[in-house]
Amino acid sequence: MTQDIAGSQRHPPSNFAKTPIDEMGLPPHLLNELQVQLDKIHTDATHEMLVHDLIYAKGLLRGLEVGKVLPTSQCLNLLELIENAYVNRDAQLRHGTV
Repeated sequence: MTQDIAGSQRHPPSNFAKTPIDEMGLPPHLLNELQVQLDKIHTDATHEMLVHDLIYAKGLLRGLEVGKVLPTSQCLNLLELIENAYVNRDAQLRHGTV
């Protein structure tokens, strides 16, 4: 059992797998928006901008999951990518290694 991005308990689908973002078969505009959000998180200049972009990206993913545009497994994979980017950039900003 796993959790969706809102914290609800979910059973992983039988085809649960981590798929790279560019291999998810997403429409080009959706793929572009997700890549733009990830790039913003990687390059934010302040902690406030970083938090803002993290919240936006999580909201976008939640909408994609609730709207059944993407399965929960893919949303969780994208969420992991976004949260890892956030943690790395936050550490850079806190330690001044930008």
